[in-house]
Amino acid sequence: MKANHLLGCEMVPQSLMEASDEYRNGQGRCGTQQPDHPIDGPAINTDQLTTLDVLPSQTVTTRAVSPGQRMKWTNEMNEHIMRSYYLITKNETTKTGYRTRLHELFQLKFPNIHVTVQRVGDQRSAIIRNKYISMRKLNELKQEVAKQLSAEASTMSAVEIDEIISQNTGVLSTEPDNEILKKLEIEFQTAMVEFSGTDPTLRPIIPKQKATKSVAIAISTLNNDILPAFLSERVSTFEELQTAIYVAAITITRYTGGKLLPKAKGKPEKTEPPWKHRLKAQIQKLRAGLGRVTQYIHGNRSKNILNWYESLKKEYKIHSKQDPPNKYAEELLDTLRQKLAIKCNRLRRYTLSDKSKTANAAFQKNERSFYMKLKDNKTTDTAEIPTSAQIESNKIKK
Repeated sequence: MKANHLLGCEMVPQSLMEASDEYRNGQGRCGTQQPDHPIDGPAINTDQLTTLDVLPSQTVTTRAVSPGQRMKWTNEMNEHIMRSYYLITKNETTKTGYRTRLHELFQLKFPNIHVTVQRVGDQRSAIIRNKYISMRKLNELKQEVAKQLSAEASTMSAVEIDEIISQNTGVLSTEPDNEILKKLEIEFQTAMVEFSGTDPTLRPIIPKQKATKSVAIAISTLNNDILPAFLSERVSTFEELQTAIYVAAITITRYTGGKLLPKAKGKPEKTEPPWKHRLKAQIQKLRAGLGRVTQYIHGNRSKNILNWYESLKKEYKIHSKQDPPNKYAEELLDTLRQKLAIKCNRLRRYTLSDKSKTANAAFQKNERSFYMKLKDNKTTDTAEIPTSAQIESNKIKK
């Protein structure tokens, strides 16, 4: 008796049948939340409901979507979702960040149906997982998208892209065409006076411009209203043609607020490697120390020499691990000479090794060029060979 009061026995099969129909149509997941209690009120007459105001090609359910009901996804919606998914991801080659764009295309197609980004993404997953669309139909959609992508890649220009953006976003140019043309003409004439007759290799570098709407408008205006008349009247040589093209690029860059890059400088001179720079600095320091110690030994007792001598004596107090510490100026001088000889020999050996490595690399890179450089760098010794008489009389030419 209690069960009959809560739910009529004749309503149980009908409820099960409605739930089964919902899951077959892809409605049984990720929709609006079901209320805890049935909604009271009279039954809705579906014959009196009107269809949603959508595009002529759209067909949506005429059933009212109340807070307690789930939206019905039609075959047209599912096919549009999959077609848009293939188009955005370029047939699943780039799947990064496609959900937001997929939701935008769905809203453009069905503006009166309000669903979230997550819901559209979940419906795409449900279509594939539950096979709401057959594999044959999915393959047909992929082929259609592939043809569309191929056609767009070969025919779409910057102006056409700008027109598509304007149609989808409703953003129109706020600057009159005559004013744009006037500004571009002034900029073009100014740049022509500035760069006409200059060396093309010394002109500033034009940076790459972003594909924005202002760039597309400037390119279209130059191509249609400025360049044709200028090329037909004032261009007769290749240099003038190159200058006109360069000036047109400069005009667009300056009109859109871009900055020109300075001319790239020549290849910088090859700097010394760090090890060579360090060794040269150490050798220079030792030579300076040798000079100051020599001055001290020769009797120079100026304040500067005394300070340097005491500093060097502390720095080079130990000659080697086996020898006693340096006590006299002559011992310090000998230590500095030996260290200087070691550093000079090391620099000589490292330089020869580095030169050999560089030559081996040049030989491996281009053998012919390597031999040509050897031939060019070959020096001839023009010094006269001394005779025996000159050697004996010490008249060798130096």
